[in-house]
Amino acid sequence: LTTRDKHLLVVPQLAESWRAVDQTTWEFKLRKGVKFHNGDDFTAKDVKFTMDRVTQEGTLDGRTSPRKTLLGRISKVKIINEFTVHIITDKPWPILPLMLTLQEIVPGEYMQRVGSQAFENAPVGTGPFKFVEKKKDGALILKRFEGYYGGSPENPPVQVAPLTHLIFRTVTD
Repeated sequence: LTTRDKHLLVVPQLAESWRAVDQTTWEFKLRKGVKFHNGDDFTAKDVKFTMDRVTQEGTLDGRTSPRKTLLGRISKVKIINEFTVHIITDKPWPILPLMLTLQEIVPGEYMQRVGSQAFENAPVGTGPFKFVEKKKDGALILKRFEGYYGGSPENPPVQVAPLTHLIFRTVTD
C-alpha cells in the first residue's frame, strides 16, 4: 500500500492516500485500475485478505505468519467500499503507514482458489515484473508485466518497465 521515495519518506503506492480517522483507525483510499499479474483487479478485498492472513492466528495453512510481529498491532480491517479500507489497530500506532511498506498485497480470490503451495511456486503480484519460472539451478526468471499501472507517482518515472526480462542467478562465492 505504501513505499518509500528517494528521500526515504513514506509515500502512496497501491494506496492513493491515507489519513487517520481517529487514534486507532486509518483510512486508505486505493488506486483504481491496478491489475494483478493473473488479470485479477486489485481491490479492498485483497487488502483485507492479505492483512487478515498476516495478522490472524493459523491463517497460513494452519500456521501463523512470521510477519505477524511486524503488523500485529492491526486488530481488524474493514472494507468501506471497493477502493477504501479502514485498518484498525489495537492502540494508537502512528507508524502504520511505514510498516505497510514491508507488506506486499496478494490476490485474495486467486490465493483461495490455488492455495499457498501453488502460489509459492508461481507467485502473483502487482509489480513491474511477473514470475515466469524458477530453474533447478536456482535462477529466477521474470518478464515485464505489460499491465503494470506504472508505480507510485512519488517515484518517477511512472511507466511500464523498460526491460523485457530479469534473470536472477545465485553465484556462489
